[in-house]
Amino acid sequence: HSLGGALACLAALDVSTLEEFNSSADNSPRVGCVTFGQPRVGNRRFAQLVDEKVPGYIRVCYERDIVTGQPSIPILFKHAGLEAVVDDKGNCIPEPTFVEKTFMASRTNFGNHQLRKYIRAYNSNIALAHKLYSR
Repeated sequence: HSLGGALACLAALDVSTLEEFNSSADNSPRVGCVTFGQPRVGNRRFAQLVDEKVPGYIRVCYERDIVTGQPSIPILFKHAGLEAVVDDKGNCIPEPTFVEKTFMASRTNFGNHQLRKYIRAYNSNIALAHKLYSR
């Protein structure tokens, strides 16, 4: 969560560059990472590198969490991975489009960055995630 998510992104990238993870064998381990409430970590090139090396990378963002849009200089900072926007009602929008983001409330609330909000959203969305990934 938060800074821990940013550090997890860096750690996943670091582990994915180890020699044993670069093997072309089908049984080589794959690196994945799921973060909650993570701020932007690097620039566009860094995001491309993370997407290339850590294909199983998902950023979970609680609706209106201000931290997930920080630093708020999109020219200098870019998110990596797949975004999933959640709320505590059980709604989950994986990879929201520009139009969907336009109709979402703006990310201006520090209160929505609290870990308990993410836990509540997680508990509300776990049934949906189970349904999606148990196929």
